[in-house]
Amino acid sequence: MTTLSNELFDVYCSYKEAKEIWDSMVLKYTAENPGKKNFVIGNYYRWTMLEEKDIKDQINEYHKLIEELKAENIPLPDEFDAGILIEKLSESWNDYMNQLKHK
Repeated sequence: MTTLSNELFDVYCSYKEAKEIWDSMVLKYTAENPGKKNFVIGNYYRWTMLEEKDIKDQINEYHKLIEELKAENIPLPDEFDAGILIEKLSESWNDYMNQLKHK
């Protein structure tokens, strides 16, 4: 019987295809590449939410970016991670964004 540990399941449960899991694992467990770190950081920095895309799909994309950062040993504090996600919300979420910032 082949199963993922709870820790691995939590990391990879948002992936929809086996190839995405495989690519992420290759990224995580192969030799370090300094250029790859810059690429992963750039992807995280440039990511934005779009009105025309489903919110759940976009949140999954964001979680994948966070996992890619972790795979490159670039952990982010939870408060920073949550704060950036709030800042990336699209304009139609401004009222909700302001509520979250004041909590």
